[in-house]
Amino acid sequence: MVQSWIKPVLWLACLLSLQAVHAHETHPEHSASALTVSVTADHGGRVWLAQVKQGQVWVSVSDDAGKYFSTEVAVNPVPMTIAADAEARPNIAAGANGAVYVTWTEALKKNHAGNIWFARSLDGGKKFEAPYIVHQHREEITH
Repeated sequence: MVQSWIKPVLWLACLLSLQAVHAHETHPEHSASALTVSVTADHGGRVWLAQVKQGQVWVSVSDDAGKYFSTEVAVNPVPMTIAADAEARPNIAAGANGAVYVTWTEALKKNHAGNIWFARSLDGGKKFEAPYIVHQHREEITH
């Protein structure tokens, strides 16, 4: 069953990459957000997508192997400067009983420094609890 969703997820990644190229050519200030996508699947085969748009992490879910996704839900209600490149993109995981977990990095002024945020949904991604910084050390250091 796990292998049945691999092809649609790969196609989705390819499409999002093409979208990123187009965004880069037309609106360079928005090019990073099209590349900041994370995908996972839950035990029921639903595909979960997390992405950054205008300083917020958005989550949506697909029940049909990625053909269609639900309306996006904002994870962080207050926009912030989110690190959105390479490995520094939101991470999403799906747990039991409709739990969805999301982490992301808020970029700080100092190079390679950031706050690591966490939020969870216990109702299948319909709404997320208030996000919080997971580390106690608040100096601008690399995590």
